[in-house]
Amino acid sequence: ILDLRIRDNSFGVRSPSDIDASAATVLLDQFMNVVITWEYPAGDLTVNPLVTVEVDGVRFTADGFTPTNNSIGGVTHIAVRFGDNSGVREATGVVSVDNVAIYSDTTGTTEVFSDDFESYADGDSLDTDNAASPYNSSTSEATVEASGDVGGPGTDGNKLAEIRDTNDGDTGELRYALGDDGPLAQGRFEVAIQRLDDDLGNGDAFITIFNSATNN
Repeated sequence: ILDLRIRDNSFGVRSPSDIDASAATVLLDQFMNVVITWEYPAGDLTVNPLVTVEVDGVRFTADGFTPTNNSIGGVTHIAVRFGDNSGVREATGVVSVDNVAIYSDTTGTTEVFSDDFESYADGDSLDTDNAASPYNSSTSEATVEASGDVGGPGTDGNKLAEIRDTNDGDTGELRYALGDDGPLAQGRFEVAIQRLDDDLGNGDAFITIFNSATNN
């Protein structure tokens, strides 16, 4: 439904590929606030939805856009990924996320899930080997870390999730499955995301919103 690419110096949208994302700026080593909404017309999951993407208050297109990738079925999963399935990045390559929130409406009134990572211990894994993790089994190489920057995203102490890609068998990923709440015909996803400047070059990150049944 949406694949938002976060490069070293620019954003991109997979579908439609001609979306101009140049108005928003990638700020390396700083948290960026991303807000994404989707809405299927009249709740009809057999057609493509209207999607909006906003970074630090700057919207890619004023009225939103419609994907061209047969993005039917509603939203069942949301993920932040780093790297690619067969690639390996240095352990210094990190994408950090904080203040994750999912709503079942586009205005952010009805919360489905949220996480500021403050309830975990420093160093906790968010993979399925941690029984306390609410994240999907596809979550990989995601750990909770305490940042030294008080006043950043999150409450005092500022714990956040760090995603790496040091395994050549899969991409690093933090994935949430909506379960009984999905598929959502409309919704809103909010997240603070930070990409470190470590000279990796092609180590892109992605925010992916999709339906697992229709494989879009």
